[in-house]
Amino acid sequence: MREPSRPSTAPRRGWTVLALALASAALGVLFGALNHFEPAGSSAFWFNLVIPLAFAVPGAVLVGYRPTNPIGWLLATMGLAGGLSEFLAEYGRYAIRTSPGSVPGGVLALWLSSFVWFPAIGLVPLLFLVVPDGRLPSPRWRPVAWVAVADMVVATLAVAFAAGPIGGEPSAPPNPVGIGLAGQVLELVGPVSFFLAPLLAVVALVGLALRFRRARATERQQLKWFAYGAFLLLVGLAALFVPIRSEATAKAILAVGVGCFTAAVAVAVLRYGLYEIDVIINRTLVYGLLTAALGLGYASAVLVGGQLAGQQRSNLVVAAATLAVAALFQPARRRIQQVVDRRFNRRKYDAARTVEAFSARLRDEVDLDALSNELLGVVDQTMQPTTASLWLRPAPPARPRGR
Repeated sequence: MREPSRPSTAPRRGWTVLALALASAALGVLFGALNHFEPAGSSAFWFNLVIPLAFAVPGAVLVGYRPTNPIGWLLATMGLAGGLSEFLAEYGRYAIRTSPGSVPGGVLALWLSSFVWFPAIGLVPLLFLVVPDGRLPSPRWRPVAWVAVADMVVATLAVAFAAGPIGGEPSAPPNPVGIGLAGQVLELVGPVSFFLAPLLAVVALVGLALRFRRARATERQQLKWFAYGAFLLLVGLAALFVPIRSEATAKAILAVGVGCFTAAVAVAVLRYGLYEIDVIINRTLVYGLLTAALGLGYASAVLVGGQLAGQQRSNLVVAAATLAVAALFQPARRRIQQVVDRRFNRRKYDAARTVEAFSARLRDEVDLDALSNELLGVVDQTMQPTTASLWLRPAPPARPRGR
């Protein structure tokens, strides 16, 4: 189904979203520099601003080019919420700690920053539900969407009106609108709402898997792009739970994962280069497995060989392991490529085997009719066309020889 043409105001909306995202990032940089990039540090601070932009920029593009698709608005809202929260937090720190009384509204800014970021997480289940065409898989999924919206609202209210320090930080000022009488209820509702968000995301992924089973042609390729981006996002999120010494390194890996995810979503919605995803997935599997295999082999050879050879000959062991890995690179890549094609791209693997077998028989075949029939059979097995025919140009008549 062809989408309706975009209205004349659609590009302007995309530019507006992009301008708001860049303005939030610029103001966050300004007040972050005034706060001397504390407490996160300069490197981690930059990635805290890059991650919201990774949502907002593709969202602005989709808002401009696919204004009727809500996916662009979801990405833009998630990015703007994250960027605005970072700016308000830096503004509040500057107004209360760095330079008290120099600018107004410090407590209000900290209060807003404590809950305005939640749409960046609460909208994830809705994003999973409406990918790639902006509609739910079926009307039966409407309760899941409404529960996701209600959970986001409840979690926001629980944080906004919780008694005690703003955001639960001991050094923060007390919440000016905290409700003391309902403190126990809010303390119970808040964690439940935060736990329910990832659970709803898992339920939405189940709906996405069911949609993939029913998808055909273009929609299947769109979902492949989304699944590939989600895989890279999970790799980026895993960096937060791996014991990495530098917080900036973990934030950098997360920023790359988020950027790849939102870019993949934009490609899926815009339908640009959809059929390249099969090649990308194939190369990712091949070189990922190759890197893991050669890396483990190199590390094992260096550790075991270094222990057996002793400290004096450890350099020779490292050099030998390096040469062995270099020599095994191409054979291992070909072998892993065959395994991946046989397991994940069976049609290509069978076609290659059929062509190889035909090439071997071609050397011994002398009957032109049998060769023509066999060639048509190979084309039908490998390319699977609707119809196939073979035309052979007749031999030119022999010229009479002159005297």
